[in-house]
Amino acid sequence: MLALSERTVENHVLHILAKLKADSRTAAATFAMRHGLD
Repeated sequence: MLALSERTVENHVLHILAKLKADSRTAAATFAMRHGLD
């Protein structure tokens, strides 16, 4: 199991959302599905 703090994960998620210009995890997941990102 990978040992990451909750804060680290949240920071990664925030950076992903910013790069995708998404306002939620759901929007990011929808973007990924539409663009074939698995």
